[in-house]
Amino acid sequence: MIRLADGDLEEVQLRQEMEDLRSAAHSLSSTPITSLYQGIETLGSLRQSIYENLNQLPHKYLLLRALRWLQTNRSPYFGSDWFWNPMQTGTATEPDLLWELKGRTVVSAEASASQGPVGRIAVRLKKTLEKLEWMEGELFYFALSDLMAIRARKYIREAGWKSEVVLISSYLDELTIKKAREINFHAQEYCRTSGKDVKPVELMFFLVDRGVFEKMDHRNGLPIRKILRAVDDAGRLDELMPTVTVRRLRNRQWYFNSI
Repeated sequence: MIRLADGDLEEVQLRQEMEDLRSAAHSLSSTPITSLYQGIETLGSLRQSIYENLNQLPHKYLLLRALRWLQTNRSPYFGSDWFWNPMQTGTATEPDLLWELKGRTVVSAEASASQGPVGRIAVRLKKTLEKLEWMEGELFYFALSDLMAIRARKYIREAGWKSEVVLISSYLDELTIKKAREINFHAQEYCRTSGKDVKPVELMFFLVDRGVFEKMDHRNGLPIRKILRAVDDAGRLDELMPTVTVRRLRNRQWYFNSI
């Protein structure tokens, strides 16, 4: 397994890998097909250039989301070590994601970015869950689709296994998206005026004044932090709230920055 030292850096690298994949697909698909020979050559080039990454990059994305979920919901202690198999290259005894603390396995996790348990995928899902059952620590199976999560829970229930299934979703309702964009817009205004980075609690009164929220709360900017957590958990922080920096310690700490 590979040591996972910096999830933020891995996310940056993954975005670049996705952009490289998009560029390669665009370059090859924009070439006109003038003959059957050229057509088959183009299809071969597409397969060679993008096929493997089409399968592997979603898996890598899901593992990074699983890492964030565990960091948020299991409060890792300082000194924790993370290891992973980002490209589905692990052995039969290795999980996709491993969390160790002082040499002791705390969490073993498997993940699947497949959209539905059909045919071979269903067979592989059951074998993966059976493999996971023999691993150490708290056991998790992460899924990107409702169908995979439902089927995984069914297999676990029928077999009496102990793994927990976690559905990672990028869905956000329209109200949350609207609030996130409003917070981001007015936070930028506040940061430019104040000339400093600010925490949610410092921004709360300003957002009430701007009509984003109806009234001041007494819990250190809780309404803002709820939106921040929802957007971060959906993996859309960079898209909807680029003014935000997250410091991921035992609990997430939020800062709005002037950009």
